[in-house]
Amino acid sequence: MSQCFGYLTIDHRASPGIPGSKALGEGTLFEADTRTCNHCKGVVMMNPDRTRTRFTCPKCDKYCCDLCAAGYHQNLICVPFDRIVDDLKSGKILIPVLAKDMPSI
Repeated sequence: MSQCFGYLTIDHRASPGIPGSKALGEGTLFEADTRTCNHCKGVVMMNPDRTRTRFTCPKCDKYCCDLCAAGYHQNLICVPFDRIVDDLKSGKILIPVLAKDMPSI
């Protein structure tokens, strides 16, 4: 499976926008890249000003959001979302649990 990339556009060029916001104020157009976490399927807006590197899981070699990255660093467990869905469908598990929700070992 390939990485999931996307693009976010918020167009306030013909609307009052959000009062007090420079990025989303009146007459603005906001655009940003997005990426989908392989472990929780959360969509993350890429901050172009971020200097810290993004986490790629060493086991599944896919992008993970900051919450799933923290969970991985605590447990060293890689649980891709697709595997959770497959396990639920097959009856292997009854309750979905993301790796970031597991207690530390």
